[in-house]
Amino acid sequence: PKHIPHLYQKFLTEEYFQEIGLPFVALRPGAFLDQELERQKAGFSQGRLRTVIAPDVPLTYILADDVAHCAAAALTVSGMEGERIDLGMEKTITPRDLSTELSHALGHKIEPQLFSALTGNADLDAFIAYMNTGQYVADVGKQIQFFGSAPTLADSV
Repeated sequence: PKHIPHLYQKFLTEEYFQEIGLPFVALRPGAFLDQELERQKAGFSQGRLRTVIAPDVPLTYILADDVAHCAAAALTVSGMEGERIDLGMEKTITPRDLSTELSHALGHKIEPQLFSALTGNADLDAFIAYMNTGQYVADVGKQIQFFGSAPTLADSV
């Protein structure tokens, strides 16, 4: 979307590379689950997962290590030139799904707690609003085609 500068700039870069004939593979990762868990871990002992995303809105998440694996593989897999590949887990995940999986992994109840937070950063605020539309989801078909199965939430948590 044009109204989210960091996403739009990446898109324009891909378009430019294609226009000038520069060989490229564009990896498009979803939100980084490991960063989200690190930011949220203090609340887990109190049974909460604070989120700016409504509890039942689906998102695409991925771990940074999984992105690194795909990036390394992209250097050696043939037939990828010019591909734009969404990266994510096998299914979209809602904050409620994440809370359920964390509850299972930690052995105590974790509940999503929605809070409203305007950051004052226009790009970030637009991105949060966009994620809340339910459109921040990936089609991981090409990821599976080129790199094998997509990770699961249970394996990632």
